[in-house]
Amino acid sequence: MERRRMIIQNIPDFWSKVFVNHSQVSPIICDKDEDILSCMTNLEVAKLKHPRKRFKIRLFFCSNPYFSNTVIVKEYRANLNGYRAYHSSPIKWLQDYMGEAPRWMEYNNSVSIFSWFVDHNFVDSSRIAEIIYKDI
Repeated sequence: MERRRMIIQNIPDFWSKVFVNHSQVSPIICDKDEDILSCMTNLEVAKLKHPRKRFKIRLFFCSNPYFSNTVIVKEYRANLNGYRAYHSSPIKWLQDYMGEAPRWMEYNNSVSIFSWFVDHNFVDSSRIAEIIYKDI
């Protein structure tokens, strides 16, 4: 696992390319997402069994001009219809970007990987999470 992480870190924009080139995820990736995802250094999915069947998606970032988080987390819990988002860490947008981020995520009701991240009612949220969980 550590060796994989080291190899990935040496490939420029690896995670951005993974998301942009995935046929089912690419429709929710906008240009600004690509810029931010180019700062991503790792992705981890942890399957958690207790207290209920659930999993956690962790996105790791290097220092970037968009937000101060080095890790953002979104958690899903199993229910009768599959998985349902129930928690995500708040994105701490940097001052220079704070006003632009919400407008960009809501601009013309466009979709974004970050609007998926913060909105638990995002259309196809569980499908995107399952793609990340199983494919990516």
